[in-house]
Amino acid sequence: MAYGYTIYFSCRSNNRVLCWDPDSGRADILAGEGSPFTQPQQKLKDPYGLAVDPTGGVIIADKLNNRIVRIKGGTFTVVPTLDREDRSHRTSLRDVGFPVTPAGLSLEPDGTLLISYSEDGTIRRLLPNGTLKVAIGIHPMYNYVLSGCEEIVPPPRSNYFPINRPTSIASEGYGHTYFIERGYQLVRRLDANGVLSCVFKPNPHISSPPQGVGATVRTSDYAPPFPTSVALNRHGIVYVADAAHGCVWEVDEPNGIARCIGMSDRSGNVKSQAGPAALAFGPDGVLWILDFGEKRVWGIRPARPDGTIGQTWKRVVESYAIESLSGLATKPEGGGIAIRSA
Repeated sequence: MAYGYTIYFSCRSNNRVLCWDPDSGRADILAGEGSPFTQPQQKLKDPYGLAVDPTGGVIIADKLNNRIVRIKGGTFTVVPTLDREDRSHRTSLRDVGFPVTPAGLSLEPDGTLLISYSEDGTIRRLLPNGTLKVAIGIHPMYNYVLSGCEEIVPPPRSNYFPINRPTSIASEGYGHTYFIERGYQLVRRLDANGVLSCVFKPNPHISSPPQGVGATVRTSDYAPPFPTSVALNRHGIVYVADAAHGCVWEVDEPNGIARCIGMSDRSGNVKSQAGPAALAFGPDGVLWILDFGEKRVWGIRPARPDGTIGQTWKRVVESYAIESLSGLATKPEGGGIAIRSA
């Protein structure tokens, strides 16, 4: 079948962002070494999260360069960001007015960009005037006591609750923001009322899930020991990459059940540390997985596009050509993948 869109993904260890056409199988380097952008100021350093804006521009969290960049039409631009709220709180060891290590990205329906700043312990909104506004978290200068695995945090305390190394983030107009709290290996949800909670219960009873596609667990009994990415489909259902067990979970939050819908190993075997690093949905409902263990991108499609939980998912295509092109490599704690429609 024809997909009619382009998939972008980060190759963090090689400091590249690649683009792949699932129809032709062609892969190219969009940015980084080997791309048309050869100036020193255009080099990437650990590109992490990706997003595509409404005009088709590809937005990159250039993590260790501490900046957000945008690529469109052969133009490489650094996105202006200014942390006016936090400027007076910076120590002499950091750039004044500029939080460090952007990781996850998510575009909200109004075009606002959400950015998780991993080492700052904050998630911020980038407003149209370039100002960064803290959505959740607290500057590390004031984070004297770590939060630990506190399960539910109501407002107003959630407004300044410390979060430990946020990475992947998903917020697409459904009233909730989901993110990975990498420091504690948690999958967090911030709801529209400001309540911060955990999608999977911290310190669960079960350390290893039942094996195989279709297996289910209760979210009160099991939590992914190495979650790397969260994604929302167009119906607001949350999906979580479980890198430690090489699988993807579909979460039925009202009923507290998670179901395995896809595994890195096509035979369905659990493989330690061989699994998905990033998730993104195409406009046709296909869930695309950047898999650092298997060194490929692969996709799975639900049997029906109606958003019903508990459907059978079928693997549709995978990108063997990418490894031969670029030596695909990423870092195990996560990465970025994004879709641009034709």
